[in-house]
Amino acid sequence: MDTPQPPLPETPSGFQPLDTAPPTPVRLGVGIAAGVAMALILGGAWGWLTVVTSREFGLLAWGIGVAVGFGVSKAGQGAGPQLGIVAVVSSLLAILFGKFLIARHFQLELSAVFSFYDLLWVAFAVASAWKLAGIRR
Repeated sequence: MDTPQPPLPETPSGFQPLDTAPPTPVRLGVGIAAGVAMALILGGAWGWLTVVTSREFGLLAWGIGVAVGFGVSKAGQGAGPQLGIVAVVSSLLAILFGKFLIARHFQLELSAVFSFYDLLWVAFAVASAWKLAGIRR
């Protein structure tokens, strides 16, 4: 059984070493707002680009995951499981929103705009969003 360790003495300057500072609390509400805003903006931009070029760029789904993960982490001022979940859900919503806009413009069923490769890009997006916002560094 571990015995409690005494607190570290303060240095002559009055500062404690960095590794003993408590983690800063994340701002979950701001992270959620940023995630929703980024999902709407990035999903809309991806759908618009596909409509304008008549070509879908699956790689952009991965970029959406990276951008949303980074944005949620920065807006929430940290990283952790809560912000990671927000980033993953926001990434998925952005991709779904973009696919919905594509299907609506080309008058297709939503299932018609999904393919096997989309699962690959979605997996990359989710993993990147989690890596950037869900894991404390």
